[in-house]
Amino acid sequence: MSSNKRESKFKSLRFRLSVWYSGAFTIIFFLVFAIVHIYVYNHLLNLTDNNLFEKAKRHLWLGYPERTTVDVKDVRENFEFISSKEGSHDVFYFFLDSAYNIVAESSLEYWDGLTFDSTNIPYLPDRPGKDELKAFLNDKRNRELKTTVIPLNHEYRSHTILQTIKLDGRTDKIRVAYQFFNTNRLFITGISLQDNAKFTSILSRLFILTYVLLLIVVVVMVNLLTKKALDGVAKVTTTAVQIGKNNLGSRVPSENESTEIRTLAEAFNEMLDRIEQLMKEQRSMTHNIAHDLRSPITSIRGMAETTLTANSSVVDYELMSGRIIANCDRLVHLINSALDISDIESGNFKVETEDLLLSEVLMDCYEVYLPIAEEKKIDFSLAETKEDVKVKAINICCRELLEMWWTTL
Repeated sequence: MSSNKRESKFKSLRFRLSVWYSGAFTIIFFLVFAIVHIYVYNHLLNLTDNNLFEKAKRHLWLGYPERTTVDVKDVRENFEFISSKEGSHDVFYFFLDSAYNIVAESSLEYWDGLTFDSTNIPYLPDRPGKDELKAFLNDKRNRELKTTVIPLNHEYRSHTILQTIKLDGRTDKIRVAYQFFNTNRLFITGISLQDNAKFTSILSRLFILTYVLLLIVVVVMVNLLTKKALDGVAKVTTTAVQIGKNNLGSRVPSENESTEIRTLAEAFNEMLDRIEQLMKEQRSMTHNIAHDLRSPITSIRGMAETTLTANSSVVDYELMSGRIIANCDRLVHLINSALDISDIESGNFKVETEDLLLSEVLMDCYEVYLPIAEEKKIDFSLAETKEDVKVKAINICCRELLEMWWTTL
């Protein structure tokens, strides 16, 4: 029993609506989350790129011509000062000569394994053409490192190259900016993307928590709304069960219901009214048929009893036999009429009209009900008409109409 209840619960409309709405909410929510996550990630990356680009612009003085002496010690001290101020574990600085030899660097205490040489430094000629720039950005390695080129428009160089690299032994990624100079010297600075990753991780956890809370709210709200929406259907079901218990007077209340439920309830009530009316007509018709069948049978019995108990002659017996045959014909006619009525109600009756004399129909009714009238001592007579009235109609319909009219008197 419990298994059947559980199975019916899973197949219920409320359960299915809850699943459908929860699924739709999940898809929409995670689609929004993906869009927001991508936007936030790219926005943080753009902020990092702008930060690195500004650092590269501030160190353009390192690209002075070779004839200008560069104080390496001063550069190193400057790197040490800036990195310690910004956080030596988050940022680093390098200054390389034209042969990619390190001239000056910041503290690398937190940057184990970080090296730059000709094998891992991207190079792009100054003021490249469109095809050359496109080929550089479409290079497989550059695509994997999310390489970006920012225009510089300076006399020392036309662009700054940015890439994302990964060091062995570190969980975070590093965004690096490469600034070449016309002297082929190179300035390199990099920032850890750990803060960006932490922010996106917090954002993801916040989204997951929000999703769980909103999912609970959605499920509860869907259940409440579907329960409210299906209350009208439940009323229709309850009414149908009551009707199944032979309570045809039950009706579905439609007040304070939605348009759809009210329309359903009104249609259901109209159907019940029609069924109840048909049931009444069926009972009335059954009663009339029983009454009509009783009349010829009573007439047959009365004639037979009278003939048998009296000192009857052969002529009386012949007359009795004739009347019995006539009443039997009426019985057959009534049974056929009942069958025709059943065919009409089922829609299988073929409508065939014929010319009918109302006087003959009246005579048939007179002969059928004369014995009953005599039994109840009712003065029952049939007036003769000077002219016969003909009508084109269905024979059974006219006969049954007159007989039903007479039984109501």
